[in-house]
Amino acid sequence: MNDGVHPGGASASTAAAPAPAPPAGSEVERLTLARIDHSCRLPVLWFIVSGVCWLLLGSMLALVASAKLHTPDMMTRWSWATFGRVRPAHLNAMIYGWGAMAGIGVILWLQARLSRVPLAFPRLLTAVAVAWNLA
Repeated sequence: MNDGVHPGGASASTAAAPAPAPPAGSEVERLTLARIDHSCRLPVLWFIVSGVCWLLLGSMLALVASAKLHTPDMMTRWSWATFGRVRPAHLNAMIYGWGAMAGIGVILWLQARLSRVPLAFPRLLTAVAVAWNLA
């Protein structure tokens, strides 16, 4: 027998229901998403673009490391171009540059979109992206 009482002890009339989302494709939803995307635009752009730049740099370093395996005498005049220095530089650029920066950019956008809340402190996040690249 169900008396309108839920397992937690709250009656059906007093249980708080979540606020309904606006209908898909409505003007209100489009304006909300546009406001959220506008708040994310600058920090996400900084993180993704710098991540792609690190990806290109890391790929060039990987190409040099690969060439050093086949031709060890290549670029022997420069001490920084040895395989033992180029390979770790390639891995660091890919992990801390590409992976971290692109990942943070995607996470920021997803967090704002899924929670349906504009991104807090977008200028601070942009400064963090710049500082991460300079450090």
